[in-house]
Amino acid sequence: MNEETKPRPKRRGKIRLGVALMLALCLCAAACLGCLGVMGLLEQREGTAYYSSLASAMRAEPETGATPGERTPSQSEALLQRTPWSAASADEAAPENEAEKPEASKANRLAPPDGTAALQEEPENRKESERKATASPAPQTSESPEGREKMPVEIAAPLREADEERKANLSELDFEALRADCPDAVGWIRIEGTVIDYPIVQGEDNIFYLKHLPDGTPNAAGSILMDRVNAPDFSDDVTILHGHHMRSGAMFGDLDEYKREAYYLAHPTMRLFTPDGDYDVAIFAAYSVDGATFAYPTVFSGEEGFTEFLNRALSRTPWSADVDVRYGDRLLMLSTCAYAYENERFLVVGKILDEPEE
Repeated sequence: MNEETKPRPKRRGKIRLGVALMLALCLCAAACLGCLGVMGLLEQREGTAYYSSLASAMRAEPETGATPGERTPSQSEALLQRTPWSAASADEAAPENEAEKPEASKANRLAPPDGTAALQEEPENRKESERKATASPAPQTSESPEGREKMPVEIAAPLREADEERKANLSELDFEALRADCPDAVGWIRIEGTVIDYPIVQGEDNIFYLKHLPDGTPNAAGSILMDRVNAPDFSDDVTILHGHHMRSGAMFGDLDEYKREAYYLAHPTMRLFTPDGDYDVAIFAAYSVDGATFAYPTVFSGEEGFTEFLNRALSRTPWSADVDVRYGDRLLMLSTCAYAYENERFLVVGKILDEPEE
């Protein structure tokens, strides 16, 4: 072998040094990733423990002995009704006798997904909740002590003094106590039999609560947050709730289970708690959208816009729900990230039943 073809000792030393440096860098990177993983796991556990203790406190048995959120099977079954809106009849028009909304007071407000872009400013005149006019009930009668005459018995009107006192605590949950630790809390969402049992907060933007717990503590789990353009009293046509898709299934991590009909049939309703009263929410749609192009509606410009939104939601839902959804109903939309393609979002949409349970 010629002297020119023999490896030089200095060159071999440089190669060994380079390999050693690369190995050292790989080991350092692995150690850093391991530390970050451990820290992330600990942070996730802290968030889970926080929400678990908070949910347990809110489920605590009140003095009356009734368990908050407890409902009879007959009440649950009564939530689902026959509807003209189904996947097979999505193109049918709403009944002619349906009361129409004044379009002059409407405006389209669109909220981009999860605070990834600037949101439009709210119009000055926000839509107010439509309330049923209270009618004075007919007087009832009862027998006098002698059993011979019947005396009229006056029934108190809904807004009299006794009901004004009751209005101070319309919800099963103690929102005054909740807001002592979570000042931006506007509600609570619960789906029985799932991990979803969380407070709802609304911040000045859609960013802060993506990485903070409802009490303001930094945490990767974040919070379930109402979109900042929504009315905090859930009076908009569509109220949007954002939540992270955690690998552990926490927050909205299991929301995409609604792709399966069996899961929907096991969990067809949600329970919405608000300071103004508690509502059942009948789920009727679950589907994926492109978060980069999907326009999150909060107020429909008219019945045509509502019908277009509803038809699209029903046509993309892989199962059919017997829920009567009509123009004028208030809807609740849960949104989380999904990963079948870039910017995918998975939505679950339900109808807020008009009458809160007392």
